[in-house]
Amino acid sequence: MNLRFDFLLVASLFIYNYLGGPFTTLSLIGLIISLPCYLLWIIARIQLGKYFSTLPKAKGLVVKGLYSKLRNPVYIFSTLSIFGAILPSNNIFQYLFLAIVICVQFIRSHKEEKVLKKRFGKKYLQYKKQTWF
Repeated sequence: MNLRFDFLLVASLFIYNYLGGPFTTLSLIGLIISLPCYLLWIIARIQLGKYFSTLPKAKGLVVKGLYSKLRNPVYIFSTLSIFGAILPSNNIFQYLFLAIVICVQFIRSHKEEKVLKKRFGKKYLQYKKQTWF
């Protein structure tokens, strides 16, 4: 698996915010959130495999692993990883970045859902009933 920019960005934020100052309660909370979510994010990307794309495409419907419970584990766990990485920063620009990421993830998931619904129809709608976000 190639390390992509998004993984490196979160790792960089994590290093910057955790090595640059004192370890606080927010640092501990961020660590507890970020590290498991980072791992789950990597697992979700591996499980998505050849169906991963940056633009919404309906190459296939992944319904196993994390995708058996969550429709968008990459979006969920990447966003939570960013949240945990920036939590102790006390930096408004990093918090604004997180807000933008959340908006982008909702837009991406909505566009992706439309494409999958169009391509897989009832199969996707049944899958949607059995999963969360």
